[in-house]
Amino acid sequence: MLFPRRTLSVRPLPALASLLTAAALCVAVLPATPAVAEPEAAEVEITELALEVTEPDAAPTPEASASPEASASPEASASPEPSASPEANASPDASASPEPSASPEPSASPEPSPSAGAQARSRQTREQSVEVEEDTVVAELTDESTPSFSTLGVTWDGSDVEVEPEVEFRTRSDGSWSSWQTAPVSDAVSGQERTGTDPVYVGESDGVQVRVSGAEVEDPQVALIDPGSFEAPAVLTRQAAPGTARAAGSVVPRPAYISRAGWGADESWRCGANRVNSTIQAAIVHHTAGSNSYTREQSAGVVRGIYAYHTRTLGWCDIGYNFLIDKYGQVFEGRAGGVDRPIMGAHATSWNTDTVGISFMGNYETAAAPAAMLEAGAQVLAWKLSLHGRDPQGKVTLVGKYINRIAGHGDVMSTACPGRYVRAKMGWLRDRVEAIIDGSVEDEPTPTPTPAPTTPIGERWQAMGGPDGVLGWPVAPEQAIAGGTWREFRNHDLFASSRTGVHWTTGSIRTRYRALGTARSVLGFPTTDERAWPTSATRSNTFEHGAIVWSKPRGSHEIRGAFWNSYRSDSRMRQLLGAPRAAEHRHPRLGVAVQDFETGIAFWDGGTTALGGGFANHYRRLTDAQQAERGIPLGPEETSRTKRVPTQRLSKATFFWVDGGTREVYGGINDKYRQLGAEASVLGLPLSTEKAGPNGSRMSEFEGGAILWTKQHGARVVRGGFWDAYRSDSRLRDSLGAPTTDEAPHRRLGIPVQDFEKGRTFWTGRTTALTGGFANHYRRLDQEAQYGRGVPTGPEQTSRTKRVPVQRLTKSTFYWVDGRTREVYGRINDKYRELGAEASRLGLPLSSEKAGPNGSRVSAFEHGAITWANGRATVRYY
Repeated sequence: MLFPRRTLSVRPLPALASLLTAAALCVAVLPATPAVAEPEAAEVEITELALEVTEPDAAPTPEASASPEASASPEASASPEPSASPEANASPDASASPEPSASPEPSASPEPSPSAGAQARSRQTREQSVEVEEDTVVAELTDESTPSFSTLGVTWDGSDVEVEPEVEFRTRSDGSWSSWQTAPVSDAVSGQERTGTDPVYVGESDGVQVRVSGAEVEDPQVALIDPGSFEAPAVLTRQAAPGTARAAGSVVPRPAYISRAGWGADESWRCGANRVNSTIQAAIVHHTAGSNSYTREQSAGVVRGIYAYHTRTLGWCDIGYNFLIDKYGQVFEGRAGGVDRPIMGAHATSWNTDTVGISFMGNYETAAAPAAMLEAGAQVLAWKLSLHGRDPQGKVTLVGKYINRIAGHGDVMSTACPGRYVRAKMGWLRDRVEAIIDGSVEDEPTPTPTPAPTTPIGERWQAMGGPDGVLGWPVAPEQAIAGGTWREFRNHDLFASSRTGVHWTTGSIRTRYRALGTARSVLGFPTTDERAWPTSATRSNTFEHGAIVWSKPRGSHEIRGAFWNSYRSDSRMRQLLGAPRAAEHRHPRLGVAVQDFETGIAFWDGGTTALGGGFANHYRRLTDAQQAERGIPLGPEETSRTKRVPTQRLSKATFFWVDGGTREVYGGINDKYRQLGAEASVLGLPLSTEKAGPNGSRMSEFEGGAILWTKQHGARVVRGGFWDAYRSDSRLRDSLGAPTTDEAPHRRLGIPVQDFEKGRTFWTGRTTALTGGFANHYRRLDQEAQYGRGVPTGPEQTSRTKRVPVQRLTKSTFYWVDGRTREVYGRINDKYRELGAEASRLGLPLSSEKAGPNGSRVSAFEHGAITWANGRATVRYY
């Protein structure tokens, strides 16, 4: 049966892989650096064949006799493991930094150690709508003659894959078929358009069979890769960085490595600039798996193959590892961006941040780890960790796991990587890295070229002692950058421009400056060497457009733009803020620039303002949404003139520092508070932060009252005697609800009154209230009629004889009968009460008072009536 075939002739790619790996590679696809011109590359052919999809319940498994099967071909053994751990002389490095306390990187705080990572990949199991037996073949490619290839990988549509399938293959070489082998399914990335196995190097082959079982897949294909050939110029192999005697614990010289151009990377296959970490906290060790039967000359093709499969077949942006090391000890530059920079790799998903990923080329689950390879790995790790001051025997918490600073892939994810033979050497690897970092190196030959003394950098180098000074020998030639020049030394970088002169960076500040892009960044060239500033406990370099400040708790962070202008010129603000603890960012809810410092927070909204001390700590504890409700500072912190406490005005809030904590007023309540005069008003200082009030209102309490806010009525003040009663009597508070007006004098009664959602309060030397239906009835009366009813003489009661609610007022009596208020008032009320009110023979009122004949007033009751006429009350019973 013939299947669709697509052959891609790819040029220029420097020879696609002789060896592609079954990399237990957990990769987060990241963008890479822009394309650059490279040497002429090989023509690579990628042949894609579609697999035949079969129904799960009728999927035949290919018979072994489908084509002649040879006995399983044994893999060539890797280099034998030595009886003793490999040793090599440590590379030399420069002497100590010019400053006694150059900025180191801080270690992460330790956390309790979790259990070790699983030693083998665990297959994910999820529910599917269709059950598929593990041994049921769902897709296959039977005896198929193909163009020549040496690497294969199987891919499928990754948009709806819930269960990991099993992929098996065998290949034909020299007329013989290999045994069936399993291709590891990649757990590198999720959510990609295509997913599949890791690439597998199989050697020169001209036929392939594939079967997929255990789970349904869409659009399965096998990619067969012929790498072509590539001859790299010798100049593209970077020699080890030269060195002089160095102090134990200083930065280790860079080992020799083969650059991306040296192994034939086609930079046009990348898709952007790779991200740069701010530091390196740990190293993750991998193996590429696959075959170990490659020669020294084929190693560059191995790396090209990994790069090609990742970028051209799976559509990633770059190779995942930072470095790859073959069994002969050759080191290959991996992910683009600069070997000396903390480039974020794509090798361990969540553990890509602040780590460096190295991968030993081969399958070290089945073969011993060669001594030359392990030694080369130790040299790379010693160099990278020493650049950032990391203890190779230490531990660090990353993504919630407490791991060794030199950890295996399986320590952070569920995978067999880096294989049992490398895993058994992890302790030796940490010891060897420690020995390289701690050992001093003597009598290294003088490297060339030295800095030319006729250049500004060369003159500064000579002035600082030349090769015997703190800079030591350079590790790279002087280079042009952004209208100036720079040169890399063992522990320092020197930058020169006509505007700024020559200045050096080192340690953590050097690392951060490199991560930003050095002189090409918004900071420009350095204008000072590293120094103790702004305090004796911090270190900093200033630049044309900002500064990088290091502190022990927080590491190195830049200050730039308007924040830098204010920070540089205002000593009071520097003292308030301290050293930066994070880079500037845009607040997601406020929409303004914000930068966090050790003891404060800076804001930019047309001008720089800041919160400091306890106010800043309080603000940090708020969520982004809560911070948006408070706004940003309007000016510096002040001392209240009336209360003599620190106060900070914000655009939507006011903070006070009282009794060792922040008390705040914000939102609509703050608007009302400021309108009244804030702490200088009768309300005084807040007693607490805003909280929930009655009936869904919000309430802030003060020394002299409270402000309650509702959406319908806004912010209203309750104070004085009303507040005393409202605060202390929960029954009254629940009966009244939230205020709907502020307190105001009654025009006819001549006393303060205040309306609430469910009632009204009255002040006559004490607080009384009408609530519910009685309050509604009272509010419908005009002020003259209200004057005729008087004010409540006490709380609402239940009539003992009639069992209905009754409210007595100074000039009237209210009853709640049949869902409404019935009232007796004035002279008729006086007579009614004299008789005993509802307990008298008259009983309850049937209606409110009405006009009677000849100008009289009449109130009808259950068993009679009272008439007021000619200045006296007359009772008539029925």
